[in-house]
Amino acid sequence: MSSRPTARCCRAARRLRAPIDSIWITDSVLANAFERYCHVSRLSRRNSSSVPGPLENRRRLGKRRMTGLYSADFQPTLPPWLIEYPVDLSQWKWMPPTPTPTPTPANPDAATREAGSSQRRRRSLLSWVEKWLPVETEQGGVERVELTTDPPQSILQPKEDLEERLRHARDALSPAADVLAPEFRQVMDGIRRDIHLGLVSLDSVHEALATFPTSPSASTTQANLVVTLAKRRFLSAVIDGLVYSRVQNLAQTGPELGRLLLKSISELPTDQESAQMAQHVLAATPEEQLGTLSEGLHALVRTWLPASPECYSQAAAILADGLGRLSPTTHGELLHSLETVALEAEPNTDITRRLRWLDMLARMRQVNESFFLEACVRSGCFDEEPSSTTECRLVELLIRQWQSRGYFPGARMVRDACRRDALRDADLGLASLAWNISLRQPPGKDKDKDKDNRNNNNSLGLLTSYFKVLRRLDLSERFLQSFQKLCTQNPTTTLQEERGFKLLAIASRDHRIAAAVYGLMKHQETNNNTQRRLSTWDWKAWTPYIQSMILDAHIPPRTVWEVVHTRSPQDLARSPTSHLRLAAKRRLVADMAVWFSQAAHLSDRAALRHVSRCNAWLAANGTNGTNGNGTNGNGNGEVLPPQALLAVVRAATRDVKRGERGRTQRMNWVLDLVRAHLGDEQAMKTGKVLERWRRNNAQMPR
Repeated sequence: MSSRPTARCCRAARRLRAPIDSIWITDSVLANAFERYCHVSRLSRRNSSSVPGPLENRRRLGKRRMTGLYSADFQPTLPPWLIEYPVDLSQWKWMPPTPTPTPTPANPDAATREAGSSQRRRRSLLSWVEKWLPVETEQGGVERVELTTDPPQSILQPKEDLEERLRHARDALSPAADVLAPEFRQVMDGIRRDIHLGLVSLDSVHEALATFPTSPSASTTQANLVVTLAKRRFLSAVIDGLVYSRVQNLAQTGPELGRLLLKSISELPTDQESAQMAQHVLAATPEEQLGTLSEGLHALVRTWLPASPECYSQAAAILADGLGRLSPTTHGELLHSLETVALEAEPNTDITRRLRWLDMLARMRQVNESFFLEACVRSGCFDEEPSSTTECRLVELLIRQWQSRGYFPGARMVRDACRRDALRDADLGLASLAWNISLRQPPGKDKDKDKDNRNNNNSLGLLTSYFKVLRRLDLSERFLQSFQKLCTQNPTTTLQEERGFKLLAIASRDHRIAAAVYGLMKHQETNNNTQRRLSTWDWKAWTPYIQSMILDAHIPPRTVWEVVHTRSPQDLARSPTSHLRLAAKRRLVADMAVWFSQAAHLSDRAALRHVSRCNAWLAANGTNGTNGNGTNGNGNGEVLPPQALLAVVRAATRDVKRGERGRTQRMNWVLDLVRAHLGDEQAMKTGKVLERWRRNNAQMPR
């Protein structure tokens, strides 16, 4: 039984177009036939096969599965004379039609009747068309008109001049009316339409902007309101006609018209409609001409920055969208001039105008972080112990700047959390932002372990940028105070919060902040009597801070040793990379010995004690066949690196460098250590140098 006709039509439509002389076999048919041939050839020695085909067992004929080969339907295709092939028109040429001879009708009477009926139909059609044609007074020949390349001026210009139309619009204004007259609106709609079609030149628009509308005859509030409404309607008509016109635009006239439009918009009341008109003008201006609109942009800045909070909040995003193409690399001078205008004549007690300028910069998507940060420094809003309200404003600015640049996809949740913390306590502003960003890290992902997870989550990058801002504005101490207060008000510490502590310490790039965060977390866990989970802190996370922590007098060496000996899961587990981690830690401890010997705030005894502790750890965790007691299998004891021995000598001779005689017992201990690791010859040379040094110090006058 053949398949249904629709299936055959679909199969015919799916066939490839092929010439008539080719064999009509598709690639799929050949592939399936070859596959069946190979399979059957392997089973040729068998009497029967379970595979459908010539060797198929007769018992399986009724049990075939509708899969595999039988899923393809190999119905015969259409014959070639029924397949429509595309016509090849590449060799076609136009030829004039050949006249065909009029055949002699077999029945002349029938032909005459048919011709008469067609003639009557033509006459009735012509009479119907003539009713709709204009009546011509004179009958004559039609004069031939030659068309030129340039259309006549009567087509490009409206019937009446723009000044005449504006005069009619002025006459339609009524100072006593609350709304504009319909005649005025009709004139404005016509002007917008003519500008859109190119019927009004931009030069006449430039002249009309300077004269329309005139000042009211009676200087009353109602008259001034009517004039403002008329000016707004006229500017809206001009801008809409220019923005959506394909005939003429601001790029054809230069920057003069754009500057005049922005100045006129700045004279209007500050509302959302005025901001949208300014945005349309900036969007219609080519990017290379934005730098020439400085006067108009200065007028906009002077008008909008002192606006009321309601008006500014409604229009800030619209204006920032219009200014979004300004970048520090291309329009640096323009941005600096706008900043000068924004900060001029600013009283010292009010920083609203400066903060609004920073808010405008934060909303502009082309302004990078470096320019924004330097603008914050130049504004002076965060100098000399800023208030808690100013710190909260800084947090809002940073969130908005990251969001405009596309760095902060979850900005709304963090902003809401920061606002809740600020409402509870205004001093928590700086710490709340960093804490909520650090908690955005998904559970089970440790950014310090896996570099791919760090790329998937941008919390570390945001925190690094945030601490860079704090260091540039000298707010690091204020952040530590705020964070300590935040930890006091939130005494609980979970595993996820511990990861947040660790992320703050890593992103701070400051050893003091990292040590303070580490101490606060330990203090919270001690007060809560919770199980210690410091094993999640890897000692490799502290590698960039160890030298600064050792040389800093405010951080005790006990904290340094505590973070270095923190056991991570990688240290506890026996992995193939354990020897690499041990080698890295040996290098770190050897460098620590040198840094302890250079710490000027440590006493001679304390420096030597910490250097000896480093050497003891190196001897106890030796490699290359060491037996754990400080010597290797050969007994020469070469397990300490050269810098560790040099640190011992430097720490033991600190008093000799100051001109003192030195301690004999300490000198002998150093010589024994040199002899054990470098041999007797090097110990004798070192002893002679030390003895000569001590004699010179003894001969020096006290």
